[in-house]
Amino acid sequence: MMWKRKVKSIDKKVLAFIMIFLYYFVTRLYGISGHMNEYFDYDEGTYLMIARLINQGYLPYRDIFAVHPPLFYYMLALWLRIFGDNYVVGRLFSVFLGFLSLIIAYCIGKEVKSWELGVTFTGLLAMDPLLIHVNPLVFHESSIEFFTLLSLYYFVRFVKTENLKYAYISLFWAGLGSTSKFTILPFAVALYLTIFFSLNQEIFEHAKNASKVLLNKKQVFICLVSYILITIISMSTIFMWPSELVRKLMIVPGLHKIEVYGQIIPSAFLLAIWGILTIYVFRISYVDKLIRFAIFSIKNIRSAILLALAFLLPKLIIEGILGVMISRDYIYQTYLAQGGRGFPIINLFMYIGDKFGHIYNNTLELMIANVPLILLVAVILLVWTLDLSSEPNPVSQHLRVLFIVSFFMYFFVSPTLPNDRFLISLWLVLYLLLLEFLSSVKFTKKQLYGMLSIFIVFLLIADYGMVYQYPQGKLKFIWAVHSKEMRDELKEYILKNNLSNEKFYAVNPMNTYYLGLQTEPYYIDTFGLILLKDTNTTEILSALSRRDVKYYILSTWIYYKWPEPANKEFNNLISYINKNGYLLYGDSYKNGDIIEIYKLKEFPRWNNSEIALFSYTGAILIENHSEYIAKIYATRNNKHYNLRTKIKISSINPLIYDVTQYSTDTQVKFSLSIASDSLKFVLPSDSELIMEFYAPVTVGYSLTSNPNVEKILTKNHSVHATKVNIYYKDYILSLSGDNIKLTKISEDTVEIIGNNITIKITRERL
Repeated sequence: MMWKRKVKSIDKKVLAFIMIFLYYFVTRLYGISGHMNEYFDYDEGTYLMIARLINQGYLPYRDIFAVHPPLFYYMLALWLRIFGDNYVVGRLFSVFLGFLSLIIAYCIGKEVKSWELGVTFTGLLAMDPLLIHVNPLVFHESSIEFFTLLSLYYFVRFVKTENLKYAYISLFWAGLGSTSKFTILPFAVALYLTIFFSLNQEIFEHAKNASKVLLNKKQVFICLVSYILITIISMSTIFMWPSELVRKLMIVPGLHKIEVYGQIIPSAFLLAIWGILTIYVFRISYVDKLIRFAIFSIKNIRSAILLALAFLLPKLIIEGILGVMISRDYIYQTYLAQGGRGFPIINLFMYIGDKFGHIYNNTLELMIANVPLILLVAVILLVWTLDLSSEPNPVSQHLRVLFIVSFFMYFFVSPTLPNDRFLISLWLVLYLLLLEFLSSVKFTKKQLYGMLSIFIVFLLIADYGMVYQYPQGKLKFIWAVHSKEMRDELKEYILKNNLSNEKFYAVNPMNTYYLGLQTEPYYIDTFGLILLKDTNTTEILSALSRRDVKYYILSTWIYYKWPEPANKEFNNLISYINKNGYLLYGDSYKNGDIIEIYKLKEFPRWNNSEIALFSYTGAILIENHSEYIAKIYATRNNKHYNLRTKIKISSINPLIYDVTQYSTDTQVKFSLSIASDSLKFVLPSDSELIMEFYAPVTVGYSLTSNPNVEKILTKNHSVHATKVNIYYKDYILSLSGDNIKLTKISEDTVEIIGNNITIKITRERL
């Protein structure tokens, strides 16, 4: 009978693993080669380019500006060298690390309690929408997941055996993980402190009691009272000093979004109120405990140093050899420059405020990363409500302390941005802690199966959203759905025009990588240089000019409204390229997806022309003196061809472009030439032009019978005239051509019918 039960248990495990692994690979590999997102693959391109350049003999921190520690770069470079240098192979590296993480997760659960907990923990990670998102991408997060779980496994071994060997191994893996990305550091420090606390029973009892206080049901009411009091304080402050500054600063942290650092004032008040109430309600005496901890630390300084060395050893070796010895700028690039991205103390309120912001704005899909946590917390609250009993587990006490210290480190000490992607280590500890607690609750079979069914259904729905709806651009996540298609067509253009051996600069490094272009290694991470190193675009462009870079690729990523100073610097870069270069190729969709190639001019602007054109939001965008004038697209038989616009240069002097504009099912082709002060459109006989201006326009016209008298064209009226002027701000657009007919459709839109339409642009001198 025993062997039958054992075989049955093995069969369950095998079936569970098959289902989990199958689910993992389906959700991670779906679309791995076809999905590209200009808004999100900047980081992927940066890491892939760094790995490629390493394989070409360049070194990060010396030859390449790089903002993360070296381990991930070199592991990725080795992987690409072995299996091939392309983005799919790079993504498979992350998938591989995520798969290893599942195996480790099972071992952790089994070590904590049982194989059932191991399977549950593994299954949760396989179905976690956040991990489904990051595992198939060339991000550090899969390596952070791997090293966090590896260190957690040996931490659990240490707790169960009290063998310090496992504590050293646990800290070693955490330290090694920190040589991949620093976002694991708060967890690593928390791990170090928890292990150190564990060396003394009395000290650890204090830590356990503190965790019990912080996770006590009474904290719900303490937090509620704290929020009521801070609301009254903020209201009273506004009553006393009703200025815009006070109104901006005195918010209710968490309920309102943190937008300025000055809002640390009400945040500090809220924390102080919460701390006082917690001390009062639980009658906490902490002074003597702090003194005892200080004495314990001094007496055990040798153990503290040895544990610290276990963590620091891999950092000293990896970062010492591959970082510090390579460049004196290493510490600044990887640590100091990153220090200002987040802000301790208010990080928690920034995080909570963002979540409430999604609720207020009805963008609930942006909380998809929190679905597992929301479900787990809902079940915990149900357990508390039903007052179900549970069996305590010694390991859970250590996990509770580890989570509390990690939580404190991430939200109140570390300058890490409070982004779910950067909090993976914290969530892994919390998932394990909550699952361990639930596994100890005495559910009835009906309760257990009902809870699991609801849990799995909601996770499946969230995963469907992440795997299928998200890449379709149907959710509120920003997704440039045409990224791969546009890159593939641009690649054909580059090969066809023999440009692949030229030196390019692409603001999004993924374009450089995917298109296989040559570039200047140090400047591949424009965003990092601007945001973290405070390099301005003038310095970047000067350096690129000295290195004879003539071709520039601008794309969807740079046109997004980024936080300052990045947005200002990117606009400066766009203006410089528009003014000093000419468009070779432009392609855009109505939804905002765009990709362009410019070449810096080797001769002055044609006849001092200030006219420039772009493909923008599926139309032609005309600019004069760096000011947007109008969007132009063709129509035919009442069908608008503004879904997509492709522009290719056909002649440089004179400057002529071939334009193709698309509707949902057909296309229109025409030519467009630019002279010193005019544009000429040669359209098919059955097509018209629509001009959408960026402000209201006045249309004046003169008839053949009375050419010296200009009349004003009103809305929804048309005119055949020998002379038509469109007045836009301080510009005059004079139209000429064969059989010109103009209709004013709205205050800012006109329709033009005719052959060989010429638009002369002059600027009135005010």
